[in-house]
Amino acid sequence: MTNQAVTAPVKGQAPNICLYGNARHNLLLSLMPTSRPYATEAAVARQASTNPSTAQMTSVTVRPVGALGDAAFSERDLTQDGTQAVVFVVWHTGAKSWVLTLSSTAQGPDRTAQTVALAQRLATELPTT
Repeated sequence: MTNQAVTAPVKGQAPNICLYGNARHNLLLSLMPTSRPYATEAAVARQASTNPSTAQMTSVTVRPVGALGDAAFSERDLTQDGTQAVVFVVWHTGAKSWVLTLSSTAQGPDRTAQTVALAQRLATELPTT
C-alpha cells in the first residue's frame, strides 16, 4: 500500500481518521473510530487507572462524560518518563464508537476539559453507523 494524499475523496468514502499536529510540535490531536467495542475500551481504561504501570504510565484518571453519545468517558494519562500527557475522550453513539486523543507535553496545562468540549462539538457531525 502506498501513502498518498486524498484531497477530494468521493462522498461517503473519506477515511474515518483525522490527525493534526501544531507548528510548535508540542500537541498532536487525532480522531478515529475505536478499534475495540466501547465496553472493552471502558474496561481497559478502568484497569489502567487501578494499575497505571501496565500501560507505561505513572497516573491514569478516568471520568464519565455526560452529554456525549449514549455513553462516554475521558481518560488522562501521564507517561512514566514524565514528558507527555495524553487525554482520550471515548464515546459510543448508535453503532459506532469514537476516540479523540490529545497528546501534549506534560509540563503544559491539563487539557481534559477542552478535549471533552471539542468531542461534544464534533460528535454531532460524525456518522453513528
